[in-house]
Amino acid sequence: MMTSDKQTILIIDDNAANLGVLSGYLKDGGFQIMIARNGRDGIAKAGRGNPDLILLDVLMPEMDGFETCRQLKSDHSLKEIPVIFITALQSVEDKVKGFAAGGVDYLTKPLQEQEVLARVQTHLQLQAHKKQLQQQTIELKQAKELAETARKNAEKANQAKSLFLANMSHELRTPLNAIVGFSEFIRADAELAPAYREYLDIIFRNSQHLLELINSVLDMSKIEAGRVTLNAAPFDLSDLLDEIRELFRLRARQKGLTLTIDLHKDTPHYLRTDPAKLRQILINLVGNAVKFTDTGTVTLRVSSVVHKGESLTNLFFEVADTGPGIAAEERANLFQPFAQTAAGRQMTEGSGLGLAISRKFAQLLGGYVRLSSTVGTGSVFTVEVPAEIVSDAELSRPVPACRPIALEAGQPHYRLLIVDDKPDNRKLLSVLLSPFNFELREASDGMSALALWSEWQPHLIWMDARMPGSDGFAVTAEIRAKQGRLSSGAGLSSGAEIQTKIIILSASVAEDDRQIAIAAGADDFLPKPFRSAEFFGMLERHLGLKFVYEESAPYPSDCESAAESELPVSAIAEVPPELRNGLELATERFDIAAMLHVIEAMRAEHPSVASQLERMAQNFEYERILAALRR
Repeated sequence: MMTSDKQTILIIDDNAANLGVLSGYLKDGGFQIMIARNGRDGIAKAGRGNPDLILLDVLMPEMDGFETCRQLKSDHSLKEIPVIFITALQSVEDKVKGFAAGGVDYLTKPLQEQEVLARVQTHLQLQAHKKQLQQQTIELKQAKELAETARKNAEKANQAKSLFLANMSHELRTPLNAIVGFSEFIRADAELAPAYREYLDIIFRNSQHLLELINSVLDMSKIEAGRVTLNAAPFDLSDLLDEIRELFRLRARQKGLTLTIDLHKDTPHYLRTDPAKLRQILINLVGNAVKFTDTGTVTLRVSSVVHKGESLTNLFFEVADTGPGIAAEERANLFQPFAQTAAGRQMTEGSGLGLAISRKFAQLLGGYVRLSSTVGTGSVFTVEVPAEIVSDAELSRPVPACRPIALEAGQPHYRLLIVDDKPDNRKLLSVLLSPFNFELREASDGMSALALWSEWQPHLIWMDARMPGSDGFAVTAEIRAKQGRLSSGAGLSSGAEIQTKIIILSASVAEDDRQIAIAAGADDFLPKPFRSAEFFGMLERHLGLKFVYEESAPYPSDCESAAESELPVSAIAEVPPELRNGLELATERFDIAAMLHVIEAMRAEHPSVASQLERMAQNFEYERILAALRR
């Protein structure tokens, strides 16, 4: 094989004179020459020398130029070498025949040096461009293959992350469900010793805190995996701001700060966006401002720009503080997960996820979070989010439910099946349901659940979503399929007329679990950990049950009016100021143990007020407690 840097031209011609002339032209042009006297010799030399271009005479004995060219082009290793025919033939048919054989051009005798060199150089340049294009095509194909491989690997990684997220959520939240559920149940026992109540309060409070930390980490994981969705709903902006004020009023007062919320008079009150995510953004920003400000003020200013002729507005929230400010070098990474300022690291509290989550939530809402700060003066975080203006009639205002203590007389007798692979979870549901004389049975896996459903025909099934073998979704779908066959008349058996209600419970944070549950045929979906009010509310909706609630309120909807009638202003006013103030402080701090301690101190002189306040505290009705104390 030729190794010179010069380009090599193979001349195939049986005429010595032609060989001499062409060799002279090409050598003068700076090319390296190879010579062959016939077609077979030319093919052999082309295979050994791998020339850059071939000049091929048409009229040769034994094998003419056309056949030689066809054989060159049939060889995979030689077919890309450009071939220029040398001929005295002038007919169009001969030229077409040459192109059909694979030639790229013709040189017509008598040969002219300038023409020979021009055509040779032109086709060498074209060949070089062709090779470059082929190489680029190969590189592009490789790049696309690498990109596709990377995409598939990223998808696999995201799938693995999502699976890990679902599994870890289930593994972490499932035991928390038992802890929170049993703590809440035992705390409602009026005969519980005060010391044990305090211990339970500590357990409950810390489990709630742990749940919040888990949710923050899982929220960040869901954001990074692109699995957070927008859940728009109507809400009252004034109520949301009042909640923010009550959350941080005491904390600000304890630090000597002035907390101000300034709502511009022209801002619409009734709006539609995702209120939970907006609430989380404001809690994170106002909470940080109060945390890091030692003197002065924290101000939340709210305004809007309404689009003319449309029911749309842009909401603006400014959280301004007189804190230490944030240095320029710390701002760059401030919105990154787990990033904290020097002040934050010194406090050794928080996960460093609040601002990252706030920015991601704002972007999901279609807005942004921005920061301006001056060291030594303070910081201003600005949030802009779009929202739809709605009417007051579109708002849903849920009323806190009281604790059920019995079923009303004359209720039907119901069979309930509890399906969960975790004994602690089955025990929790059994404990919650057993006071009401339901007929209860339990199953620890999907196959047992199917068998029990078939033979026992329960009225309602509490079905855990994730179990080994057949999960709750698959079991639900199978039950619905069998019910469909039964209702069509195939294989009817006694009791088959019962349309079993199925409620799926899940400790997963996967937002599509609810849709999967409903698609499988479930009647409802309850995420874990759940509150007892949610649990019993579903029984009422799906079985039409009527509970007797404590404090003689027969229905959950009556609890608010009953509570208010039992806590008139005169009754609260009779409680000593130091106890009222102590309860207000404990409530603002969400310190349930301190709240119950103060309420217990009221019981000797004010038993009715203490009982009602205790019930409200155990149902986490903190706003109603504060409203009663401040009337």
